[in-house]
Amino acid sequence: MKSITFICLLVSSSLAVADSSDDSYSLLSLLFNNSEFEQRHVNHLQKIWRSQIENDALTGENITDQYYTNALNIRAYANLEGGFLLDGWRLYGFRCGPDGNNGDCDRSARSNVSNRDLKLVSYGYSMGHKMYTPYQHAGEGEVAPAGFQYKANAEYYDRPFAAWANIARNITIRGLDGYTEHEMSIGMVGPAAAGRWTQENAHRYPFKGADPIDGWETQVENRLALQYTGKYARHLLQGDMLWGRLAISHFAKAELGTIIGRIGYGAELAMVWPQARRCERYAASKMLFVSAVAEQGVPLVERFDVYIQELQQYLLGDNYIPDRIYLRIQTLLVALESVNEQDMADVYRVLEQAQAELQALNNEMQNLALTSCHPDSFYTELSGNMTGHYVAYNYLIDDGIHVPAGSNMSSANPVMQQGGTLKVHRNPWIASASFGVMVGWRDSWGLGVRYNYRTEETLEQKEQHAWAELVVEGKSNWAAAFIPALLMAAAVNNRDNWPD
Repeated sequence: MKSITFICLLVSSSLAVADSSDDSYSLLSLLFNNSEFEQRHVNHLQKIWRSQIENDALTGENITDQYYTNALNIRAYANLEGGFLLDGWRLYGFRCGPDGNNGDCDRSARSNVSNRDLKLVSYGYSMGHKMYTPYQHAGEGEVAPAGFQYKANAEYYDRPFAAWANIARNITIRGLDGYTEHEMSIGMVGPAAAGRWTQENAHRYPFKGADPIDGWETQVENRLALQYTGKYARHLLQGDMLWGRLAISHFAKAELGTIIGRIGYGAELAMVWPQARRCERYAASKMLFVSAVAEQGVPLVERFDVYIQELQQYLLGDNYIPDRIYLRIQTLLVALESVNEQDMADVYRVLEQAQAELQALNNEMQNLALTSCHPDSFYTELSGNMTGHYVAYNYLIDDGIHVPAGSNMSSANPVMQQGGTLKVHRNPWIASASFGVMVGWRDSWGLGVRYNYRTEETLEQKEQHAWAELVVEGKSNWAAAFIPALLMAAAVNNRDNWPD
């Protein structure tokens, strides 16, 4: 109950209405569906749909249900236009920021902003369902019909049955030096998540398996699942490699909520061929804006000095400057340095032209620099990570195995005769690893596979666990429908085995 109270306090403190004068939003309010933010930054953008299925049978090594046995997830997100500023737990529109510009966020760009300050944001939502089952031979000592694995003897279970259904809001914030991911989900764990119904219908239609399935009557009890997950990654190494791009990062990960309390630390590697050239423009520009409007009350001649100094520093800095823009800046410098201070009409004319040219340069550099990080053509991405976790609590394990009375009257264990709860013991230290490949076209579509590995989650667990996942994403509704369509096709192919 303490974790529920803590999260409720976070929610209530974070849902304050954003201050439209500075285009400011708390991250927690965004994770609980901020309608003003969506209307201003998200709704007009085309969504990218991502559907994903995870199952231990996809490894080709285990064709029966076990441990983290299956998950379905559908996500929709958008890569937001322009850049944002991050200050603590608040996100600001790139034209404003903590110091603001008199509230005129739509027209007045902040001066002295570098690309290292700016973040690219992806924002969306997802729906998911997960299932967990004990060791596949938990019915040890019993005779089962050929081709079926009945999990009938709870005395041998090494973890409880459990199902988890949720909806979630997701936000990813990318910068030059790293990225953060945040997710807030709400749902149910227990019989309300319909794990038994989902598994038995999957066995009846798309796949041939045990039906009915004994054991779900022992699953964990219903509990509200309110969960936050955050990942904080920093790049250790970035660079070009074999016509592609390499990034090695380390990260911390935290999960907090009513179901799981877990922290982790790990390292990851990502390689993309070819490199994302548009993203390179973003990464190479260390400075985005030069002053376009001088401060009021500054003498005219001093304004020229400010412009000349900023433009010279910009040319001398480590910046990505296309040739055409470089020539325009040089031409502007010549005009500013040659102005005749005695002719006030000439001063005003050059100043007006300079400010207009600076604004145009800013707009053009903005379009070059702030672009989502995707290659310009077909790409291949390889990725992998390793993580160590400390598990403070896990309701999916800690709630135990709820045994009905009379489950096994011949057992020496009184719980099997009289009913009650069998406890399993959470392993506080676990490790996980994954590696995968994705191929795709720009940010229009992608197809990926990933192999996952996890050490024993309970002290009783008999085997370490592996599962695989299939991921499809694209800028079309077909991507969201791909996994359901795949399951429907498998069901039709297996129609001879449907129950009467």
